[in-house]
Amino acid sequence: MAHQAQAVIFNMDIKYIVFSFLMQFHPTALADEGLPIKPTEPRDNAFMISEAARGDGGILYNIAMEWKDLCLCVIKGENLLLGIHTPKNEILSHFPSIASMCRKYGLDINRNSIPVVPAAHYMCGGVHARLQGETTVKGLDVVGEVACTGLHGDNILASNSLLEAIVFVRRAVQPSVDQMKREEL
Repeated sequence: MAHQAQAVIFNMDIKYIVFSFLMQFHPTALADEGLPIKPTEPRDNAFMISEAARGDGGILYNIAMEWKDLCLCVIKGENLLLGIHTPKNEILSHFPSIASMCRKYGLDINRNSIPVVPAAHYMCGGVHARLQGETTVKGLDVVGEVACTGLHGDNILASNSLLEAIVFVRRAVQPSVDQMKREEL
């Protein structure tokens, strides 16, 4: 959208790893391979299995039940299984969306591991932004992972982008708040 509005976009060439752009991969998207009921239509977007499932004790392993390293599975693009080890009486309340999507394809996450595969998640950076989120298009401000501010770098930790968003959202919104206050006077 920013490109269509003719905002300055740069460092978008994926051949170069630079601090202002990164294609991020999510390691656990629901894989068609291994689902009891195959999708009848191609899915436009991968369904992301939340990192909270991994943070809550989920373990990635291959079909031979061998533990797999999260980073290596993204690099190799392997299809794996994600075993959720949350107590069975808590799984549905902790992960209702995941349970619902898996149930749609015949998979009960209380009993079965989830087939997963890495998927392109989103692009970080690229829309040039100044310190209050302003782009080169008047009235178009950007914050967070779409903004190229030079702060989130490789965005290895999700908290990096969250912290940047908190700081820049406040900065980007403040001029509008100030303007509204002036207009009320």
